[in-house]
Amino acid sequence: MDENILIKNAKIVDEGSIVEGDVLIRKGIIERIDPSISLPVGTRLILADNQYLLPGAIDTHVHFRDPGLTDKADFATESAAAVVGGVTSVIDMPNTLPPALTPELLEEKFGIAAQKSSVNYSFMIGASESNLEDILRADPARVAAVKVFFGSSTGDMALKDPEAIERLFVSSPLLIAAHCEDDARIAENLAKAREEFGEDIPPAMHARIRDEEACLRSSSAAIDLAKKTGARLHKADFDGIRLHKADFTGQVFDLGARKNLEIPLLGEHQLKNAAVVVAAVDALTAKGWRVSEQQLR
Repeated sequence: MDENILIKNAKIVDEGSIVEGDVLIRKGIIERIDPSISLPVGTRLILADNQYLLPGAIDTHVHFRDPGLTDKADFATESAAAVVGGVTSVIDMPNTLPPALTPELLEEKFGIAAQKSSVNYSFMIGASESNLEDILRADPARVAAVKVFFGSSTGDMALKDPEAIERLFVSSPLLIAAHCEDDARIAENLAKAREEFGEDIPPAMHARIRDEEACLRSSSAAIDLAKKTGARLHKADFDGIRLHKADFTGQVFDLGARKNLEIPLLGEHQLKNAAVVVAAVDALTAKGWRVSEQQLR
């Protein structure tokens, strides 16, 4: 962005405060925020007329389906939708076709995004049973994280072998973003559903088959391993998880079968960040979600 822009008379929202003023941007970088800024020569003027000016949101978990699944969406359509929603940076997941399991495949995605994207972007590399060396070759300055599916998922992206999992936690240069589901629990629930419905299982049973206990078991194991190895762990794709008494505040937050509540777990010293959980629960309640809270015994 080479253009210089002055935004005048805005309600500037930043760091929990709202102030009235002007914002001067030079070549894509915010240079000044002041109550009043004179228009420099060669600068485009935008009159905010006392409207709210918010920082662009960062969506750390998107599925833009590019490459391989572009009958559903692609980087052009989804990044345009992001802009309309006020999202200016995204991190795309690796479960495309082919799955992004190597730096070379990631480079193809970077190339696609460079041609199509309307927003800033990065990607996660996927983890499989056999691509640890590829993960070690990934550039932490460009690749946001390694996405690990602890349980059956898309294509080859499932990591189940305990030794392979521990090697990843010990050696990964990247943040580990974990999708946690326990296959044994899912298989048990699936068997019960088949007993009741045969092979024609209603879609509504999905949340009961991949239930909160499946998430809790796998999440507990991931957290324990992160504590043991010192790995940086980010828990993604919450499916009605109950949060540990030892890890948070001694309370259970029942979020039902909702998804995409993401709480960062970046190491043992941050596992007790109850404020994150409380803020998430407050936000969900404000939006009309059913959120129940009960004391752990």
